[in-house]
Amino acid sequence: MHCSSLELKVIATILFVAANAMNQANAQTSAPATEDTILLPTPQPIKTNIPLVLPGQKYVFVTSKDPTVKRTCRVESTSGDEIRCKQHSHPAIYRMADLDAVIQPGTSHFEWLGFLVFSAIGGGIITGACFLAEVSLILLIPAIPIGLAGVFIILMSLAYAGENNEQAKVLYQKPGTTLAVKLY
Repeated sequence: MHCSSLELKVIATILFVAANAMNQANAQTSAPATEDTILLPTPQPIKTNIPLVLPGQKYVFVTSKDPTVKRTCRVESTSGDEIRCKQHSHPAIYRMADLDAVIQPGTSHFEWLGFLVFSAIGGGIITGACFLAEVSLILLIPAIPIGLAGVFIILMSLAYAGENNEQAKVLYQKPGTTLAVKLY
């Protein structure tokens, strides 16, 4: 079973259009900030500048004990002067006086992997429809909706890849400190 030259050209055109659309979507997104140093202009006491951290959410903490290391954990509870969270399945407690910064992480750098997986699935469906149409002329009727489903999956993966571009946000920074870590 071989696909005809026209069918291969259609598949190549669909993949080219999908790659071009993804390239256009990435070109329109704003470039990440190159500065790593963030200073707050107005010093405020720690008690009035406690960040709003919600239980169940993932945050990155930078402590004054080791300001070059980011510690990512999922918050379990907060009290007046400490934050309790799980870090790699073991508990961790951070006191507000020891925190230099609280950062809400951005999206993962591996979001393109989801695009690749769904594009491969869509391409496989389109290829299957091509082979189905090659078997018999009567099978061309179900091959068309199957091929369109593959195109739909590829287009949805493009939409998914473009919508999840969030930058990391600094929710709290101790007055007079400079971040020595890169935001992602």
